[in-house]
Amino acid sequence: MIELVVTDLDDTLVARNKLIASKRCLHSIHQMLNAGVVCGPATGRDISHVGYLYRFDKACYQTAIVANGMRVYYNGEGVLTKELDREGMRKADDVVSQD
Repeated sequence: MIELVVTDLDDTLVARNKLIASKRCLHSIHQMLNAGVVCGPATGRDISHVGYLYRFDKACYQTAIVANGMRVYYNGEGVLTKELDREGMRKADDVVSQD
């Protein structure tokens, strides 16, 4: 039995030429939720930039892996938050600052 469905958004759940998920897509997500399957997005966006893609239907993104995996939500509750430490920021700065 499928228990979890996590999907990317751009060019996967949301078609390339569209700005939001189709009503058919949202209907399918609700069918999975009603069958007991946990569903949600996995995206580089933060949770505050996900709602409009789902027409603000919170049931569709109450479970989510966002901010490139640095935040995880399950049933609307934050269950994981990671911060990039100072040394990680220095390394990232070194990489992008190289000529």
